[in-house]
Amino acid sequence: MAHAASAELERPGRRLAELVALCERRLKDRFLSRSGRLYGWGIAVSYTLMMWLGFGDSSAMLRRALGTLAWLAGGMVVLSALQNPSAPAERGLLALVRKRGASESELANAQQLALGLRLLRVIGWPALVLAVAAGLTAREGAGPLAVLPNLLGVVVFGVVTIAVLTLSARAALILAPARVRVTFLALVLLPHLAHAIWPSVPSIPAVLGAVLTEMSHWSGA
Repeated sequence: MAHAASAELERPGRRLAELVALCERRLKDRFLSRSGRLYGWGIAVSYTLMMWLGFGDSSAMLRRALGTLAWLAGGMVVLSALQNPSAPAERGLLALVRKRGASESELANAQQLALGLRLLRVIGWPALVLAVAAGLTAREGAGPLAVLPNLLGVVVFGVVTIAVLTLSARAALILAPARVRVTFLALVLLPHLAHAIWPSVPSIPAVLGAVLTEMSHWSGA
């Protein structure tokens, strides 16, 4: 029985799942990550109240809320996840997982998956609350079906946002591990500044903004 349990732990799929769970727990406990979760729910509650009280167009407020949620709550989680691999805590984690038979590349993959999972938890639930609130307050007497286009739009926006943020974080870690947070901010901000001057230059905020605009078309259809 002990031999069978040991063999089970050595399976790559099982090992990766354990690594992802470990990395997400570490990320969840960091100050910026906890703050991002708090801000995410704060954004959801405040915008939901404004929609309910009729302070503006629900669709426009949903777009603003999702953009704020992605960059404030999501950005805090990403910055929390970006750590210098040479830091003592990160070297200790690598030594620990190597003792369990995992490689450095497996740890990097697990950290990226853990970041995506944490972003899903921090952004996903507040975004769904906002989608429901916007659908229920958009049109008088529209009924529960009014929520469905918003839910579809939020799911698409969430998937795109999480993919873009996790891939950008991985790119920053590859390009400059010693200054990974500064590199991530540069990858986001510098192309966006160039986009403001030359609209043909792609940028991450421009891509997410385009998704939000398209989402508003679905909601209004």
